[in-house]
Amino acid sequence: MEVTLPISGLSALATDFKDHLTSADWLDVAKFPSATFKSTRVENAGKEHWKVIGDLTIHGVTREVTLQVEHSGGAKDPWGNQRLGFSAK
Repeated sequence: MEVTLPISGLSALATDFKDHLTSADWLDVAKFPSATFKSTRVENAGKEHWKVIGDLTIHGVTREVTLQVEHSGGAKDPWGNQRLGFSAK
């Protein structure tokens, strides 16, 4: 699994703070417009819980991180297809 997140989608309570975070002083959104996470493995962490380990790249720097993932339910969409929900921290 690979996820790309636009840094411009970052939200902050104060506009000045967001502007500072996305400036060249910090995240440099002009040069590095997105962050990516690419999973490398998944480990069972109990009923309805998993650890998803992968590479997180922000500002051109890649580090291995572990996401704590929880199954949050499922339902059928209006067309009858099964959908599953998950949250990760």
